[in-house]
Amino acid sequence: MTPVEDRAFWILTGPWAKLLDHIRDDPAVAITVDTCDTTTGLVRQVLARGEAEVLPFDADRGWRKPSRYLGPDETRWDRRFRDYLRDDPAERGTVWLRLRPARLTAADLSYQV
Repeated sequence: MTPVEDRAFWILTGPWAKLLDHIRDDPAVAITVDTCDTTTGLVRQVLARGEAEVLPFDADRGWRKPSRYLGPDETRWDRRFRDYLRDDPAERGTVWLRLRPARLTAADLSYQV
């Protein structure tokens, strides 16, 4: 999950993913957010580059992110998303990666169908 908030991209991660080790070794990252609709030919892309920071997990942000996409009723969410909100981040190792882009580019790569 990589929604934008406070002019930054936020990525939920932890020791279960290789990403956290990669960021600790070298915080330089690039993130691509894109959409592609093959029925209409609409293709748009945003590329963000910069250095990611590892920040403590906070439950408020953890709830805001999925609720934007899954709705406010947690009981309807996939269990994996609900678990992050209830788990002890110190025990599970859940953290946020924050990327405030040093460089941001957008492209319309659409094509005729």
